Amino acid sequence: MYTKQKVKRILLNEVSIFIYLWLVLFLFTLIFGRGRNQFVMSAIHLAFTLNSVAMTTLNNFVLMPRFLIKGRYVTYFSLAVLLIVCFGISEEFLIEPLLMDSARGGASLRGLSFAAFKSLFIVSLFSAYKLIWDYQQKQQRLEQLEREKVESELKFLKSQISPHVLLNNLNNIYSYALDQSEKTPEMIIRLSELMRYMLYEAREKWVPLEKEIDYLADFIELQKIRLEDRGEIDFEVEGSLDNHRIAPLLLVAFVENSFKHGMGVPDDKVYIRISVQVAEGELRFYTENSRDPDVDEQMIELDSERGIGLTNVKKRLELLYPDRHELRLDHDQSRFYVYLTIQLQ
Repeated sequence: MYTKQKVKRILLNEVSIFIYLWLVLFLFTLIFGRGRNQFVMSAIHLAFTLNSVAMTTLNNFVLMPRFLIKGRYVTYFSLAVLLIVCFGISEEFLIEPLLMDSARGGASLRGLSFAAFKSLFIVSLFSAYKLIWDYQQKQQRLEQLEREKVESELKFLKSQISPHVLLNNLNNIYSYALDQSEKTPEMIIRLSELMRYMLYEAREKWVPLEKEIDYLADFIELQKIRLEDRGEIDFEVEGSLDNHRIAPLLLVAFVENSFKHGMGVPDDKVYIRISVQVAEGELRFYTENSRDPDVDEQMIELDSERGIGLTNVKKRLELLYPDRHELRLDHDQSRFYVYLTIQLQ
């Protein structure tokens, strides 16, 4: 039993539309030409139509694919002219003498010229249809290939993000385990929640914004355990997260970067602020973190450009939100900033 998709492909393929066009043309000329002369009697009109159908079929499905589309223009146009002349001759010297010679007075060169001109018009009309159809099919194939390329690249980028986050946190847990810290079990539980999201929820191209923010909250709580009492972490969410979707694992790279730079400052001067605001279908994401003023600014810029997480998320933003996002990274003597706005799904 055919599915709706299969039926649609059958009804809307090139051959089907070719047949529809001829049916419309046949009925139109039959209806509007019937009352003028004997030429449009149904049986006679059908004979002329079948002659033209055979001519356009040879042109559209034999000559054009084999010669014109392959760039063999001289061969195609030579054969097309021969085709038009042959079918003009068959109409004027075969069909008309057999069916209409009393009405038209027999075959003539003038009649042949008229038949050839009519054949040229019909061939040109259906050749235009063939070229338009092939162009549309080519564009659809190119768009499909582009979509598949983008999907493959996105899957590759996302596959790098998950191990990147996992390895970084495993290294942290390992160091706590070596010290036999009491915080190790809690860190493992937090990490298991992160992994559950990355393995199951984040497989989809789009996820509810609320789940992505919950994932960020778990990630931040895990980092707070590492921070202990060395500074201050602010995480705030404003606006309604309902009915919005976002690409998964898109924001965590910026959060991870904030902790990476923020926890590198000496003494107890760590400051990290993460803000998520949703208003009028737009996500405004902001991070601010302290940084070591003794670290060279160019090294910070280099690190922000080459870090696995940030590099990937920039590429994903370009692929998923072209012309629908704005990203700005900035820093001063003591702070590092990220400003990101996204037009949400």
